[in-house]
Amino acid sequence: MKVILWLIVVYNLNPLMNTLIKTLLWVVAFVAATLVGMYSMMGLHHLSGFVFPEAAISKIPTDPVELESFMTGLGLAPKISVLLSHWGGTVMSALTAQFIAPTKKVWPGATMGVIFLIGGILNAMMIPMPTWMVVTDVLGYVPLAWLAARALQHRVNRA
Repeated sequence: MKVILWLIVVYNLNPLMNTLIKTLLWVVAFVAATLVGMYSMMGLHHLSGFVFPEAAISKIPTDPVELESFMTGLGLAPKISVLLSHWGGTVMSALTAQFIAPTKKVWPGATMGVIFLIGGILNAMMIPMPTWMVVTDVLGYVPLAWLAARALQHRVNRA
């Protein structure tokens, strides 16, 4: 964390900063954003397992046939909590990318939305979910990431 803050300080103090430091900031921004988003998403999934014990991650079967019957048997609230977990991880990822990336433009956060969208599509291909849930899930990633990045866009002091 200190390294990231040091890179940001150096960037803000020296407008003609070294290309190497700028490249490191970009790499750190996307790696950190991906990790923060993934861990946030998993944390929200675990939290929703406490709120809805029937949907706890430890109770999800590994057999595809059992998994399909498990998913159809879940109520509406656990399914919505899954969507909120996915979108929450995406928003955290977009905010992290937008905070660290050395630019005032919105595209670092939106890019994280696209990356998490790809993960969401792969997730939907592996886990049987109702069609409405897949469509709603996929439609939420990029707009929410863009909104999060837009909210933080002018709050970060960049040259």
